[in-house]
Amino acid sequence: MSADIGGSFDNIGGDMSDLVQHEMSGFFSPWFDLELYYDYLDVLIRIQFILRKDVLNFIEMLPNWIRNIKTIVNKNPELTQGRISGKIDWHMTIKTRMAENPLDKTLFVIDRIERNYNIPENLVLKETLSILYSIIFDDLPMAIEHTNKYPSLRRLVSQRHLRETIRDIYLKNIYIRRISLKDRAKINDRIINYTLRSRSPLYREAAKLLDSYRKLSN
Repeated sequence: MSADIGGSFDNIGGDMSDLVQHEMSGFFSPWFDLELYYDYLDVLIRIQFILRKDVLNFIEMLPNWIRNIKTIVNKNPELTQGRISGKIDWHMTIKTRMAENPLDKTLFVIDRIERNYNIPENLVLKETLSILYSIIFDDLPMAIEHTNKYPSLRRLVSQRHLRETIRDIYLKNIYIRRISLKDRAKINDRIINYTLRSRSPLYREAAKLLDSYRKLSN
């Protein structure tokens, strides 16, 4: 970590406190919308979350850690005739030929290899990445608008390459794209606690951040 970035960390807490006070002060009038007030406060809390040291370090390590993403390999037997597009299961091939037609040498049973990316650890990882992506591209621009007044935010965001790293991994990484978040209800406390025990820093740190974010948001 460079000295300049370290200096940004020293000032980030004060900058965010000033930003919160400055932005929220406009709501303290007889006409402010209470629901809008809490929505806006939630945005500022999310900005503070993305600028935490552990979150920034996680994003910094992602390009290296993402290479060790896990999958489950499933072997599904498939009966083919006249074509071979996989590893032949000779035991099942001979058994099938004897049962159907011993003279038919075109029958083969192959092992169709399928990779399952929707394992618990990957669900936790993608949910964490989804939150970070949302904050960086939906919420952080509000803070960047104030970079003239809060230069440490500008330096921190630009030097850490937050947007480029998250965008490339969340949107372009072929493995992350194959993980489905259609059923977010599955990512419960039990799944998070399971992932916290992972030996992989990629999953362990993602679970820590997701658990911390949910506690912060509730």
